[in-house]
Amino acid sequence: MSWVVVNNASIVGPNPCTLNTPFRIEVSFQCREDLTLPLVWRLIYVGSPDDKSKDQELECAEIGPLKKGSLRFTLEADPPDFTKIDDDDVHGSTVVLLEASYRGQEFIRIGWYVHNTYVDPVLQEDPPDVPVLEKMVRWVVVDEPRVTRFQIKWESDGPCNGLCNTDVMMAMDSTTVDGMSN
Repeated sequence: MSWVVVNNASIVGPNPCTLNTPFRIEVSFQCREDLTLPLVWRLIYVGSPDDKSKDQELECAEIGPLKKGSLRFTLEADPPDFTKIDDDDVHGSTVVLLEASYRGQEFIRIGWYVHNTYVDPVLQEDPPDVPVLEKMVRWVVVDEPRVTRFQIKWESDGPCNGLCNTDVMMAMDSTTVDGMSN
Protein backbone atom coordinates (compact mmCIF):
# COMPACT_ATOMS: atom_id res chain seq x y z
CA MET A 1 0.00 0.00 0.00
CA SER A 2 1.28 3.45 -0.91
CA TRP A 3 1.83 5.87 1.94
CA VAL A 4 1.32 8.84 -0.44
CA VAL A 5 -1.65 9.21 -2.79
CA VAL A 6 -1.56 11.99 -5.38
CA ASN A 7 -5.10 13.35 -5.67
CA ASN A 8 -4.46 16.04 -8.28
CA ALA A 9 -1.66 17.26 -10.52
CA SER A 10 -2.61 20.07 -12.90
CA ILE A 11 -0.57 22.24 -15.22
CA VAL A 12 -2.02 25.73 -14.80
CA GLY A 13 -1.60 29.00 -16.67
CA PRO A 14 -2.05 30.06 -20.28
CA ASN A 15 -2.19 27.24 -22.81
CA PRO A 16 -0.95 27.67 -25.47
CA CYS A 17 1.79 30.04 -24.35
CA THR A 18 5.16 31.31 -25.52
CA LEU A 19 8.14 28.97 -25.17
CA ASN A 20 9.68 31.20 -22.49
CA THR A 21 6.63 30.95 -20.19
CA PRO A 22 7.43 29.20 -16.88
CA PHE A 23 5.69 25.95 -15.99
CA ARG A 24 3.28 25.93 -13.01
CA ILE A 25 1.95 22.67 -11.61
CA GLU A 26 -0.52 22.48 -8.73
CA VAL A 27 -0.26 19.24 -6.76
CA SER A 28 -2.41 17.92 -3.93
CA PHE A 29 -1.73 14.67 -2.16
CA GLN A 30 -2.61 12.64 0.91
CA CYS A 31 -0.02 11.25 3.33
CA ARG A 32 -1.46 8.07 4.81
CA GLU A 33 1.42 7.77 7.31
CA ASP A 34 3.97 10.13 8.87
CA LEU A 35 7.06 10.41 6.65
CA THR A 36 10.40 10.78 8.42
CA LEU A 37 12.21 12.01 5.31
CA PRO A 38 11.16 14.53 2.63
CA LEU A 39 9.41 13.70 -0.61
CA VAL A 40 11.39 14.81 -3.67
CA TRP A 41 9.41 16.24 -6.60
CA ARG A 42 11.21 16.74 -9.93
CA LEU A 43 9.96 18.37 -13.13
CA ILE A 44 11.76 16.99 -16.19
CA TYR A 45 11.58 18.27 -19.79
CA VAL A 46 12.41 15.54 -22.31
CA GLY A 47 14.76 17.19 -24.79
CA SER A 48 15.10 14.25 -27.17
CA PRO A 49 13.25 10.96 -27.54
CA ASP A 50 16.55 9.27 -28.44
CA ASP A 51 19.01 10.80 -25.96
CA LYS A 52 18.28 10.91 -22.23
CA SER A 53 21.28 13.22 -21.73
CA LYS A 54 19.22 15.96 -23.43
CA ASP A 55 16.56 15.80 -20.68
CA GLN A 56 16.53 18.86 -18.43
CA GLU A 57 15.54 18.98 -14.78
CA LEU A 58 13.53 22.20 -14.64
CA GLU A 59 12.89 22.10 -10.89
CA CYS A 60 13.49 19.92 -7.87
CA ALA A 61 11.71 20.48 -4.56
CA GLU A 62 11.93 18.63 -1.26
CA ILE A 63 8.85 18.67 0.95
CA GLY A 64 8.97 17.18 4.42
CA PRO A 65 9.31 15.37 6.74
CA LEU A 66 5.53 15.19 6.70
CA LYS A 67 2.74 14.30 9.08
CA LYS A 68 -0.25 12.22 8.07
CA GLY A 69 -2.86 14.37 6.27
CA SER A 70 -3.69 16.34 3.11
CA LEU A 71 -1.18 18.68 1.52
CA ARG A 72 -1.06 21.00 -1.48
CA PHE A 73 1.71 22.94 -3.22
CA THR A 74 2.52 24.67 -6.51
CA LEU A 75 5.73 23.81 -8.32
CA GLU A 76 7.04 26.61 -10.53
CA ALA A 77 9.84 26.11 -13.03
CA ASP A 78 11.60 28.07 -15.72
CA PRO A 79 11.19 26.74 -19.26
CA PRO A 80 13.92 24.54 -20.73
CA ASP A 81 17.13 25.95 -22.15
CA PHE A 82 16.52 25.37 -25.85
CA THR A 83 20.21 25.94 -26.65
CA LYS A 84 20.78 22.51 -25.05
CA ILE A 85 18.26 20.81 -27.34
CA ASP A 86 19.08 19.78 -30.91
CA ASP A 87 17.35 21.99 -33.50
CA ASP A 88 15.47 18.97 -34.89
CA ASP A 89 13.91 18.29 -31.47
CA VAL A 90 12.71 21.82 -30.62
CA HIS A 91 9.78 21.90 -33.06
CA GLY A 92 7.27 19.09 -32.59
CA SER A 93 6.18 16.85 -29.74
CA THR A 94 7.86 15.98 -26.47
CA VAL A 95 6.94 15.24 -22.86
CA VAL A 96 7.19 16.98 -19.50
CA LEU A 97 7.34 14.66 -16.47
CA LEU A 98 6.55 15.19 -12.80
CA GLU A 99 8.36 12.53 -10.78
CA ALA A 100 8.00 11.99 -7.03
CA SER A 101 10.28 9.87 -4.89
CA TYR A 102 10.84 8.91 -1.27
CA ARG A 103 14.14 7.60 0.09
CA GLY A 104 15.56 7.65 -3.45
CA GLN A 105 12.72 5.49 -4.83
CA GLU A 106 10.38 6.90 -7.45
CA PHE A 107 6.76 6.10 -6.55
CA ILE A 108 4.83 8.06 -9.20
CA ARG A 109 5.50 9.62 -12.60
CA ILE A 110 2.96 11.88 -14.29
CA GLY A 111 3.60 12.90 -17.89
CA TRP A 112 2.01 15.42 -20.22
CA TYR A 113 2.50 15.61 -23.97
CA VAL A 114 3.89 18.96 -25.15
CA HIS A 115 3.69 20.35 -28.68
CA ASN A 116 6.04 23.17 -29.70
CA THR A 117 4.70 24.68 -32.88
CA TYR A 118 4.67 27.82 -35.00
CA VAL A 119 1.69 30.16 -34.95
CA ASP A 120 2.29 31.19 -38.56
CA PRO A 121 0.78 28.50 -40.85
CA VAL A 122 3.56 29.04 -43.42
CA LEU A 123 6.26 28.32 -40.82
CA GLN A 124 4.22 25.42 -39.46
CA GLU A 125 4.00 23.84 -42.91
CA ASP A 126 7.69 24.42 -43.72
CA PRO A 127 9.62 25.01 -40.47
CA PRO A 128 13.04 26.63 -40.76
CA ASP A 129 16.14 24.49 -40.13
CA VAL A 130 17.08 26.69 -37.18
CA PRO A 131 14.04 27.16 -34.89
CA VAL A 132 12.78 30.70 -34.41
CA LEU A 133 11.76 30.41 -30.75
CA GLU A 134 10.02 33.78 -30.52
CA LYS A 135 7.60 32.69 -33.27
CA MET A 136 6.68 29.43 -31.54
CA VAL A 137 4.17 28.48 -28.86
CA ARG A 138 4.01 25.63 -26.37
CA TRP A 139 0.76 23.69 -26.13
CA VAL A 140 0.44 21.12 -23.34
CA VAL A 141 -2.17 18.38 -23.64
CA VAL A 142 -3.48 18.93 -20.10
CA ASP A 143 -6.53 16.69 -20.40
CA GLU A 144 -4.62 13.47 -21.15
CA PRO A 145 -1.73 13.08 -18.68
CA ARG A 146 -0.24 9.62 -18.20
CA VAL A 147 0.44 8.13 -14.78
CA THR A 148 2.81 5.34 -13.81
CA ARG A 149 2.94 4.18 -10.20
CA PHE A 150 5.73 2.15 -8.63
CA GLN A 151 5.71 0.08 -5.47
CA ILE A 152 8.47 1.12 -3.10
CA LYS A 153 9.64 0.31 0.39
CA TRP A 154 8.32 3.23 2.45
CA GLU A 155 9.76 2.57 5.92
CA SER A 156 9.18 -0.75 7.64
CA ASP A 157 6.81 -1.63 4.81
CA GLY A 158 7.40 -5.02 3.17
CA PRO A 159 9.66 -5.69 0.18
CA CYS A 160 8.91 -3.94 -3.06
CA ASN A 161 7.98 -5.84 -6.18
CA GLY A 162 8.73 -3.09 -8.70
CA LEU A 163 6.10 -1.69 -11.04
CA CYS A 164 2.46 -1.96 -9.96
CA ASN A 165 0.82 -4.20 -12.51
CA THR A 166 -2.59 -2.49 -12.31
CA ASP A 167 -1.49 1.11 -12.76
CA VAL A 168 0.93 1.09 -15.69
CA MET A 169 0.37 4.06 -18.00
CA MET A 170 -3.21 4.74 -16.95
CA ALA A 171 -4.77 7.84 -18.40
CA MET A 172 -6.10 10.38 -15.94
CA ASP A 173 -9.40 12.06 -16.55
CA SER A 174 -9.27 15.76 -17.29
CA THR A 175 -6.38 17.43 -15.45
CA THR A 176 -6.58 15.39 -12.28
CA VAL A 177 -5.57 12.06 -10.87
CA ASP A 178 -8.72 11.84 -8.76
CA GLY A 179 -10.08 8.40 -8.16
CA MET A 180 -6.89 6.53 -8.94
CA SER A 181 -5.84 4.33 -6.04
CA ASN A 182 -2.34 3.23 -5.18
